[in-house]
Amino acid sequence: MKITYLQLVIAILLATFSHPTTSADPDPGTLMGTMLQPGAAEEGIVYDPASGNYTVTYKVPDGLYQVVYYPRTKIAPTVETTYGPWGYGRDHVYSYRVTNGAKAQQPLTNIRVLVNKVYGSVKPPGWNGDIAPGFKNPNPTQNSDVYMAGWYSFKGIAPGDTVAGFGFESRDLPGVGTIEILGLGPITVYAEGGPGGAVRKELNKLSRNDFVPYLAPVPLIYNFIGSYFTTNGAAGTLTSLQDHFQQLLNMELIEPVFAERLTKTLSAAIDALKLSDRQSARSHLEDFRVMIDEAQHAESKATLEAPINKVAARVLRYDGNYVERKL
Repeated sequence: MKITYLQLVIAILLATFSHPTTSADPDPGTLMGTMLQPGAAEEGIVYDPASGNYTVTYKVPDGLYQVVYYPRTKIAPTVETTYGPWGYGRDHVYSYRVTNGAKAQQPLTNIRVLVNKVYGSVKPPGWNGDIAPGFKNPNPTQNSDVYMAGWYSFKGIAPGDTVAGFGFESRDLPGVGTIEILGLGPITVYAEGGPGGAVRKELNKLSRNDFVPYLAPVPLIYNFIGSYFTTNGAAGTLTSLQDHFQQLLNMELIEPVFAERLTKTLSAAIDALKLSDRQSARSHLEDFRVMIDEAQHAESKATLEAPINKVAARVLRYDGNYVERKL
């Protein structure tokens, strides 16, 4: 059994067109497999903690084929985020500064995240960027589709380097999203179209999760406050923020009891806005902010573990304060 020339060409073309290259770009290389005699090894995927790679073994007509899967997670990313309204308009500008730690073993080449509708995407020199619609909303309380925003570069961010200038604009407020970050790895060439059955399912799962997750503020809260303020619009924005709590619970970023307290306070503000009672709504939103501040203050004094993640606390406080200032 042989790997066909066509299979090799297709693998190389896929990698090339996914990341336009120049003569100065690093060569990720190609991982070719080896043939084994029937019974020489068991089918499956085995992780090697020494190398951080996976060995994939599966049946082919002539026996067994074994190849190394080199993950794209040998990076050490950190992301700094700034966001806020631009000028007197209703749009928010989100900016990201990405570092690949000195201990990383590969360049950081891909960044992607699910967001509400965004536009005005910006990218650093040497990077490409795309915004694609039609992805499943990560918020289980929302039925609407979301967008995938992404940036990619074949050269990427070398270990120890930092690149700023990623970002976009959106009318929507920040929620907590998971930025998926990938490094540059060799191209794995599979014989006979790759494994089937249980090994294929395991390989698909490995490929889908082949990224480093990083929590960051991204536009996920629908903002219904336009240039012309209405209390119903403000109530709609707070309702969208309230819906985000289920996502935070699923991500284990907030304790259920604390989430319930905050949700009740938001509900009181929403009810007041529906009655056009701005003063009461403002008071409830102030309580909302104080509850978050007290939780963070308690953690800073080491009296107890905060019932909410720092990133979640930051965006919830910002969103509540944004609506409060509009009242």
